[in-house]
Amino acid sequence: MEQKLTKLQRLGCWLIGWNPEILANCRESSFRSMKKYIAAMIILAFIWGVIGFCFAERYIGIESWYGQSIVAAVFIIIIFCIERFIILNDGGKSVFVFRIVLALLMSGLGSTIFDQLIFKRDVDVIMKEVRTEQINIEVPKRMKIIDAEIKTTSMQLDSIGLSISKINEKIARTPPTTNSTTIGSTTERDSTGKMVVTGRNVTKTEIINPVFEQFAKEREMLSKEIDKLTEKKEKLFEKKLSIEKEVRNEFENMEPGFLEELKALFILLRRENVALIFYIALFAFLTSIELLVLLSKWGEKKCDYELTIESQRNIREEKLRNSEKAILRNDSK
Repeated sequence: MEQKLTKLQRLGCWLIGWNPEILANCRESSFRSMKKYIAAMIILAFIWGVIGFCFAERYIGIESWYGQSIVAAVFIIIIFCIERFIILNDGGKSVFVFRIVLALLMSGLGSTIFDQLIFKRDVDVIMKEVRTEQINIEVPKRMKIIDAEIKTTSMQLDSIGLSISKINEKIARTPPTTNSTTIGSTTERDSTGKMVVTGRNVTKTEIINPVFEQFAKEREMLSKEIDKLTEKKEKLFEKKLSIEKEVRNEFENMEPGFLEELKALFILLRRENVALIFYIALFAFLTSIELLVLLSKWGEKKCDYELTIESQRNIREEKLRNSEKAILRNDSK
């Protein structure tokens, strides 16, 4: 006898992918199966909603609550899609094995995120040790880079100093000034009116030697370059003295990443047996929750809804086979 489904029951059918018209003609066992599936999916949705919300806040860097809620909603939708796939599947060992492997992976990820939040203070202590190791590795690297820059700058200074020495030698051999001779003449008109030269005068003046001036400009340019390189070298030495403090401040002000905290968590689990036992217990709990729908579907006999679906499929397959045989017979005639 067909039953009238409530709005909640129709919503439940939509969540797990069942046809409400078929369910309306089923017995109470099908309604019980539907309730079990929905209950398991709600538990999973709540757990993974919390994981998604915390993950968005701590590791993705989303500060707004609605942004974190969107990430949590995405996690929930993924969980519903996975469980729907299991519920609507008719069986098969490959699906069973796949869901177990997926459950183990999801449980490992979920328990790791939960443990990072639960053991936050302990992880922070380990993080300081991890950061100290990173600082001890990073400082020599940066020291090496600065030493290479200092060495390059010193070589440039030596090269320019050698060039200035050569220029100074040239300047020493070059007079700073040179004499310039100007020859002039005076003219007068003779009795016939023609211009005739009546006398000559010679004027000698000293001017700056252009070669000396060129050497002086080159020396001045090189001296300015030496000043710049000397200033750069002094700054590099100052940076070398403060590099450890700079690196330490940089790492201490850096937000911890997921992989960093994961590494710190594994260090904590290796050191503390209590933390390891808690992690294993949480992992086992999440794995059990992940397998609720799978075990509910394959651990019990099929309900009449599933039998109805299977019967309809068999009838449809039989009709198709009979139709195919009839077509083949007609073709042979």
